[in-house]
Amino acid sequence: MKAIKFDLEFTDASIKDLFKEIDSINKDENIILYFCSSGGHITTAAQLADYINRNKERFTIVIDWECSSAAFLFLCLVNCEVIINNTAFAIIHLISNDISYRLVRDRTAYPAFAKKRLDADRINLLNELTYAGFNKAELKLIDNGQDIIIDSIRMKYVVEKVKAYRRQNNDE
Repeated sequence: MKAIKFDLEFTDASIKDLFKEIDSINKDENIILYFCSSGGHITTAAQLADYINRNKERFTIVIDWECSSAAFLFLCLVNCEVIINNTAFAIIHLISNDISYRLVRDRTAYPAFAKKRLDADRINLLNELTYAGFNKAELKLIDNGQDIIIDSIRMKYVVEKVKAYRRQNNDE
């Protein structure tokens, strides 16, 4: 078994480096990924989840500290064994994207498309968190662009509930 560590934000460069490190390990060897991240790009988080899910039996992810934003969403996407230790925490908030408001009303422009996607992502996240037991006050804070910080105990529960919600809604 090999241990590797990822303690960066999700960027194209950080994920490419992680892919290279994983690819350098013998394919027959299992991997423990010690993981800590404040977030980053959701697309690269999804790419890492897809990469791990293709050979999920090979991976164990261990969270000892921060796993926030896109990193938290990564945990909800990954299907390998995940160990969330008592020192872990997560910051949960809406996904963001820099768009020009000037073009948001032009339905043919990227900003209009991006805003539509952000609105749909907002609704999906709020539905998932409702299913995971977030109360109305917490949901309102998140919907207003604020952060919610959860400890390791709640993190374990929320990750499992969000995964269950996604399984339930993907089967329909």
